[in-house]
Amino acid sequence: MAKKNYFCIKSEKMSKGPISQFIEHHYRHFNAAALVDAAKGYETHLLEGGKMLVSLAGAMSTAELGISLAEMIRQDKIAIISCTGANLEEDGKSLLHDYISVEELRACTTCNACVEECPVSISPLDIIVELRRSLVMEESNAPAEWNGMFSNIENNFAPWKFSPDDRDAWTNQA
Repeated sequence: MAKKNYFCIKSEKMSKGPISQFIEHHYRHFNAAALVDAAKGYETHLLEGGKMLVSLAGAMSTAELGISLAEMIRQDKIAIISCTGANLEEDGKSLLHDYISVEELRACTTCNACVEECPVSISPLDIIVELRRSLVMEESNAPAEWNGMFSNIENNFAPWKFSPDDRDAWTNQA
């Protein structure tokens, strides 16, 4: 049995496959019409050489998603697939440690280039900062150099080794 290509992506013009035909025929009213508008916008985006970022939430099979999106991936129409932890439940892995290592997370210089270049206007930098925060707050996993500072903040209410009473002692020496 021949494999059907439901996306029918062509380089100059997109032909309408059975899914597109179904949507255009049945999704005509109210909120459903917004899906048609979004699909047309995406079609224009692809025809202009753009790529897709697929962002998913909920308990969907990551393996099935790969199968469903394989043709689009092969045609280089999907640049990124981002999914919540619920999507990763099949393999028992988490984003932090299993897919992104602590070293990779700390290697980010927070230069903001990813935010400026993101084609769908999300902020990967916010995700990185929150993952770093989770490392420190939830796992007490901070670089060794920071531990002295954390101890000083806890004991002296500032990152310096001096107690609040001794902080201005240097002014008497000047």
